[in-house]
Amino acid sequence: MPGSLGLVASCITVISALAFLGLMIALHILPNRYNPIKNTVSDYAVAPSGKLHAFIAVAMPLTGAISSLGLAIAIAASINTASIYAVVLLIVASVFRLLLIFFPTDITGQPATTIGRIHLMCAVVAFAGIAFAAGNFHMTAADEIIGQVVASAAVLLLLEFFLSPLKKIFGLLERIFLLSSVVWLVVVGCELFLKG
Repeated sequence: MPGSLGLVASCITVISALAFLGLMIALHILPNRYNPIKNTVSDYAVAPSGKLHAFIAVAMPLTGAISSLGLAIAIAASINTASIYAVVLLIVASVFRLLLIFFPTDITGQPATTIGRIHLMCAVVAFAGIAFAAGNFHMTAADEIIGQVVASAAVLLLLEFFLSPLKKIFGLLERIFLLSSVVWLVVVGCELFLKG
């Protein structure tokens, strides 16, 4: 039973991570007035362009949460000496990704609101959970390298709060983090599936 749970959870991880990536790409294809170098992905999600944007604004955090929760379950079910640290961090990331549904962002460059600050805090915790898990859990050299890219991208995002020049490319840094974390989730999910 634990083996089949790990297989199912790893499949869910891969499918939901790829769905997240597809939704993120779709969000950028829809009409908008934002700059992907400067504006965050969340800026695009709250853009007032109709029902499709609203669907993506809910579906992206949901698929992101499912992918990290799926990986936590796959690791716990598949690895004899499972990294409790990685499992807990992925669960924390999932919870805070879900909270993003209820707390939309403030648009980059506009005044901060309480809800926007909560969104930022939830995003920081979710990203940190994934970054720490990716930076500390690996099974192969490939996922270790990808995990280090995820962790490095997260550090650059954090530095953006303190270094003004990085504010101009915050959107780009966030996209590098999100893409690398999707790649890490897919690679580790596939490795766990093949291991099972």
